[in-house]
Amino acid sequence: MEFYNKIAEAGLGTLTSRDIVKMQIDLAGTADDEMMSPEVVEDCLVALQDYHFTTLELRNKAPKQHPELLAIINKAATLDRRIILHINPEVLLLKEAENLLELLLEHKVALVINFPFVEADAETLKTSELYQKTILALKKLNAAGYGMEEDLELDLFYKPNSATLPAAQAKLEKQCRQELEKTWRIKFSKLLVAANSPVGCFAKTHLKGEEARNTYNALLQDAFNAERVNDLCCLNQIFVAADGSIYDCEYSADIALAIRADISNIRFYRHGLLFSRPIRVASHCFACTADKA
Repeated sequence: MEFYNKIAEAGLGTLTSRDIVKMQIDLAGTADDEMMSPEVVEDCLVALQDYHFTTLELRNKAPKQHPELLAIINKAATLDRRIILHINPEVLLLKEAENLLELLLEHKVALVINFPFVEADAETLKTSELYQKTILALKKLNAAGYGMEEDLELDLFYKPNSATLPAAQAKLEKQCRQELEKTWRIKFSKLLVAANSPVGCFAKTHLKGEEARNTYNALLQDAFNAERVNDLCCLNQIFVAADGSIYDCEYSADIALAIRADISNIRFYRHGLLFSRPIRVASHCFACTADKA
């Protein structure tokens, strides 16, 4: 496979997982059938008791709050895990979000908010309802101390809205910070920048047709940076989909690329069965090793 050929050329051998220290949970996708059930949530929390886990990342992509979100945060906090919440900003504007915000502050949960507007033109921003809602959510978080105090992390997450690679992270962060502070007096901790993986919603929207897919995949391969391989998230994490299935990462979940281990569901979690497993790779892996991402 192309990805293994690249890392072999760089003298890095094959990819094998290290200690599993992070659990990513896909709590609430954009569709109703992508909402994790209470039973699967409980299975995740049982697995999280394993002392190897130091970090829990929750993903609530839906514009509504997962009903178990508060309980999960409380439980993870009692286990002394670092908690990261990647959340749809619309959730923070809901009436019931007041209890959520109080809990986030209590446990100093690190927040990640999608911010797809970094390279957008002024006219697009004026007419974007999502942009306006995101600004309101960020203002609310700043008022509570997020992005203002060192121990209340507020990170923005950016991917291009086209089949191109993002500019350098430092350049984009400086541009974004200046614009938000000047226009809205909004502060944030850092800007996370990534290349789009050629799967899922991005592929359906931007990679229609074989030519478009081939062109974008070639772009990612040409941008391969061997220095990024040892920092790949898949080496020390597991990703749990809404149905409890375990994958190496969210992009593997998008294409149902099953984990290479004797277990496939979080209900049967055993650290020893996931440690030192070979990582399954495909063309989407090049998105995480693109030079500018």
